[in-house]
Amino acid sequence: ALLMLSNGDHRHLYRSDARRQNEPVIIAVSHYHATDETCGHAPACLVGIYALVVLVGVLAVAGGNGGGISGADSAVGFCRLHGGLVANNSAGTSGGGTYAADIDGGAVVSNNVVGRYGGGVYVCGAADKGTNVVVDALVCDNRETRTDGAGGGVYVAGAGIVSNCVVRGNIAAASGGGVYAYGGNLSDCIISNNVCRWCGGGGSNGNYVRCRILANSTTSGAGGVNEPWFLRECVIDWNVGDFGAKNL
Repeated sequence: ALLMLSNGDHRHLYRSDARRQNEPVIIAVSHYHATDETCGHAPACLVGIYALVVLVGVLAVAGGNGGGISGADSAVGFCRLHGGLVANNSAGTSGGGTYAADIDGGAVVSNNVVGRYGGGVYVCGAADKGTNVVVDALVCDNRETRTDGAGGGVYVAGAGIVSNCVVRGNIAAASGGGVYAYGGNLSDCIISNNVCRWCGGGGSNGNYVRCRILANSTTSGAGGVNEPWFLRECVIDWNVGDFGAKNL
């Protein structure tokens, strides 16, 4: 497995190659320095990554935003996760696994827990934090735990982008079992087997293009997508909802 962290101007932060399958690798990174000194750059190149990044390991971190990775508090730019596994982390408010980080390269964000927004991934799209892009990732088996929260797997804010991802098996205590999109755009995603208590077992709000939203469920409202802002070329089927609203 490969985990690579880099910032917006492509300077190398940390690279770890695990030679054996399922070899545990835990990389401790703080706001100011990496525990591994092989980077060779000044500490300032570490852009807002704190807590721990986990490749095949077990970790629980309690805090505000970004149990595994947070890239929001950066004067340099954004942080990027390429490949690897972010698992078994927790955050009190937003992004149980990652917060305000770009993700690609087949990364897996799994078994994370959040108090309010985005059990696995919180995708920013605000002017003050930049616009995050999440591509080619698996977001599975994450949880959002409060009834005033949203997004068991992914929470998308503003103009955030999620593309070519699988969002599967996530749970929300409130709305959007798989995805809650307060803005944002999702394209070419598979959103399946997610569960929420209220409205939108697969997704709630947001824009969806060429997505497959299948076999999600909720105890109240639409099982597939609740009040989407825009749908194009999507397949929405086999969802279970209440009041006759199985899919929409």
